[in-house]
Amino acid sequence: MSAFVISEGKEILYHGKLAVIRAFKDSFVVIEVNSQYIMLSPEDYHKKVRSEHIQTPPMEKSKLSVQHQFYSHKNHCSFRFESALEAHSALCLEFDANVARYVAQPFSVTYPLNGRNGRYTPDFLVQLTNGRFKSQEIKPSEKLASPKNQRKFQTLQAYFAQSLHHPLELVDEKFIYRGHKVDNFQRLYPYLQRQPSATEVQSLDGLPCQQLSFGELVGHLAEHVQEPLHSALALVAHGFFEWDETLLIDANSTLTLKLEVA
Repeated sequence: MSAFVISEGKEILYHGKLAVIRAFKDSFVVIEVNSQYIMLSPEDYHKKVRSEHIQTPPMEKSKLSVQHQFYSHKNHCSFRFESALEAHSALCLEFDANVARYVAQPFSVTYPLNGRNGRYTPDFLVQLTNGRFKSQEIKPSEKLASPKNQRKFQTLQAYFAQSLHHPLELVDEKFIYRGHKVDNFQRLYPYLQRQPSATEVQSLDGLPCQQLSFGELVGHLAEHVQEPLHSALALVAHGFFEWDETLLIDANSTLTLKLEVA
């Protein structure tokens, strides 16, 4: 079967219902059906969506310059961002155990504001591990506090809840840079490139207790692997432990072994 030509904003038929492609990346496609968002792998998209495309004008592309590129191991694709704040927000999503996957600049909506129609594109569409969705706006707190933006986002949050049936969450630098979260995630990020080995994972069965310090974990791993520090960081990066992400990770950091790892 010939491949589909996928473009954002194109209307399609999905199980006999009119749907709109809101975003597509290397690893997934986001479509909107009856105000609900569905994420499909490219394979599922080709299997479930028939070539009954309805021609529509292409969506306008952003004219803003791109400054930051970020590779998402969670989504197996790269995103480009217009600010470091957005890139660091993606880094936080990467390590959020409640986030299954996410897409940047996913779709645009037209909403009523002061008797006129406004156009808005959220920074992220996030799918949680419980299957629910939320959109996010990433913006400095100073800008969010302006009367104009307060009115705008109050209107948008009501619109998202009523028309799109999921919340619009406002995220500022106070949340993203709380404590040492970004410092820790930047240190752990390179270890997302590889899965912990079977030896590293099996060694956790021999831990003396469920709660221990990071230094104690390194010492325990030294009996099983050649590079215990790197192994410990890889295990933490892949969510085998709970810990206070706002405190700079060091030898004294308290870790709690998770009984189950997603």
